[in-house]
Amino acid sequence: MSKKDSNTRNESAPSRIFWGIALVSLAGFALQIILTRLFSVLFFYNFVFIIISLAILGIGLGASFIQRISQKNISRQIHNLAWSASGGVLLLTVLITLPWAFDPRLIFIFLALLVYGFIGAISASLFRTWSSQSGTLYAADLSGGGFGALTALGLLTLMSGINALLLVALLLGIAGGIFAQKKRLNIAVAIFLSLFLGQNLLLNSFQINPADIPTPKPLTRQLIKFENTEIVHTEEDALGRVDVLENTNKPDQKLVFMDGAAGSMMLRYPETQADKIRIRSDLGYFPFLFAMPENILIIGPGGGKDILFAHLAKTQRIEAVEISGGVAKALEEFSAYNGNLASLPEVNLVVDEGRSYLRRSDKAYEMIYLSEVTSLSTELAGYMLAENYIYTTEAVKDYLGHLTDDGWLVFKLYDEFTLTRAFTTVMQALVDNGISEEDAARHVAVFLDPQALSQNEPFRSPLLMVSRNLITAKEGSELLKLTQDMNFIPVFIPHALEQGALGAITQGKITLNNLIIGFERGDMRPTSDNAPFFYEFSLGLPALLNSLLTGVAAFLLLALFYLFSNRKALAMPAYWQE
Repeated sequence: MSKKDSNTRNESAPSRIFWGIALVSLAGFALQIILTRLFSVLFFYNFVFIIISLAILGIGLGASFIQRISQKNISRQIHNLAWSASGGVLLLTVLITLPWAFDPRLIFIFLALLVYGFIGAISASLFRTWSSQSGTLYAADLSGGGFGALTALGLLTLMSGINALLLVALLLGIAGGIFAQKKRLNIAVAIFLSLFLGQNLLLNSFQINPADIPTPKPLTRQLIKFENTEIVHTEEDALGRVDVLENTNKPDQKLVFMDGAAGSMMLRYPETQADKIRIRSDLGYFPFLFAMPENILIIGPGGGKDILFAHLAKTQRIEAVEISGGVAKALEEFSAYNGNLASLPEVNLVVDEGRSYLRRSDKAYEMIYLSEVTSLSTELAGYMLAENYIYTTEAVKDYLGHLTDDGWLVFKLYDEFTLTRAFTTVMQALVDNGISEEDAARHVAVFLDPQALSQNEPFRSPLLMVSRNLITAKEGSELLKLTQDMNFIPVFIPHALEQGALGAITQGKITLNNLIIGFERGDMRPTSDNAPFFYEFSLGLPALLNSLLTGVAAFLLLALFYLFSNRKALAMPAYWQE
């Protein structure tokens, strides 16, 4: 380093500098996790993940900005940067809870970017000022980030996301006080932020209302579109937010949403015989009516509709694995409404990830039931690049491996696309297990409910049943007769009704690959753990990725043009030169 360089200090940094950068790093990392959690309630995952990019971009921009300011001016303003970051978090918290007449995502993005710009500027200023002790600063920075991750998870478990965000604002305010060494001002800032947080802990003055922010989330659409609909219960934890919706015009059902999506149905427990007959006429009950299993594993019971099916079918042992503790608590909260499903003697409700739970188990089930993750097919577009390890070839192998010899694997799906994708995935799993394609197709049966269909959705909510063993001619005849008795539509039943593309596979006229290639409206290749995008049907790169790549390419071209047209911007700062 040049002896003439006056931008750095050779004396030892006071301990408060290390505590300050650790606290800023802690707050920044915690903020990233908390914002991701909060935005998950309002927006689909592909927007939420931008928070990570914003953090990196903002920190980089803040650091770049600092390099253009003289050390003399910036070293005195580090505390103001921390307080500005604190104020930005506070403002963002308030704006998230306000009602909006338009989609405010760009505003939220700008504020988050600004906050991380301040955080990046703080770090760059400290490293620039105390570069001779960069190793110790870096250790403090990393330690703060690590504690930030743990802090965020703890906060989201103990309090709402909004209160956690307010606490981050308080931490950044305290960091500003550490840098400022102005006792009176420090105390005033700390008291103000503490009072703001305290009153919200007691009064819940600032809370997210999904109905106030016009976003494409299904929960928001339900609240805005249907009158007399309101949120009657909310649970929040580190994994997600669960809301229970009630519509006074539909007293026999409630909707349970996780993070404003993944809607499932909670039914009023049927008291009369007529109510029980109505529920048993649901296509989702059909597998119970045919197989009459003595034990069952339900993966993702949600609002408990599938548990109710199994209960009405007098299934003796019902294991239901729900990934969300909030959903399980909602079932218990409305036990008087749903017939105390979670506490029935035959029911074992477990909070766990379904496939992981199954892999750790040595039990064999007569039925494994996977119901709809969402009740709205229009919601699927928001999940197109979401990883889903429940519907992969390897997952199907796990399910089949935990069935009894006469067991059934049941999928309640959404439309023709998800049905076809599930079929090809099941077929691939069976073929991988050494079964020919012709025989593999005779392990499955497909059904539709005419009451759920419409001209726009001719394949809405199909049912796919997969037998561990070949479906015999006798079983095919019994399935067809029961389907006709229940007034459902048989799409494909081995031996009894072998038609369409599935029938052509059983007869050896086409292969599975022919079916996939012949489906010109989308990509129907089976999903795997290496590519678990069950809801992505686009041929070629998804439109979302195309748009993203185009934007990144345009940004890089503009950046290169700027750098080469301003050669001074490429010059190395003096304090990096020898």
